[in-house]
Amino acid sequence: MKIVFENVGRRYHYDWIFRKISFVFESGKSYAITGRNGSGKSTLLQVAAGLLSPSEGKVTHENPNPTEDDKWYQHLVWCAPGLDLVEDFTVQEALNWHFSIKPIIAGTTVEGILKELGLWDSRNKFLHQLSSGMRQRIKLATVVFADVPVWLLDEPCTNLDAAGIAWYRLVCAQNSKNRLVLIASNDPQEYDFVAEIFDVTPYK
Repeated sequence: MKIVFENVGRRYHYDWIFRKISFVFESGKSYAITGRNGSGKSTLLQVAAGLLSPSEGKVTHENPNPTEDDKWYQHLVWCAPGLDLVEDFTVQEALNWHFSIKPIIAGTTVEGILKELGLWDSRNKFLHQLSSGMRQRIKLATVVFADVPVWLLDEPCTNLDAAGIAWYRLVCAQNSKNRLVLIASNDPQEYDFVAEIFDVTPYK
């Protein structure tokens, strides 16, 4: 998979968030999208995902092995602070539902994920009963255990404690190989293991 930016810009009203970005994000590589607060990291990630359209230029999603019913959203998973979970699901229902839509990495089960997250005994609790840190682990689990070629992570360690951050780093190292991973962050512990850094600041 490739995400190709050709002279891409995005604005809100009359204010340009970024302009004239030309870059190719490729499978098999992990990228950190960095930049000062307000520089457009999260916006760039949303444009890459196809959640926002560019105000200028073109974004192309290239699949070397397309199928007849190929849709871009089938190939990606997304985690961001503003992403809401279905609060009336139990923990196990939430993961079962997600992995009925997205394929799970071979050899992985929802039961195994719950145990790894320390949530096996809480599997029948509703999501709104959990701490913000445990909810973030669940959101991350929907990404890092999904067998799809593109992972998009916006500030992935939000609300995680030291143990949660260590788990995130370990599972990314284990499961991200041969995927296209984009991480929008200003915190090095969220991305210091990636191959390439793309600083959006100069494109203001």
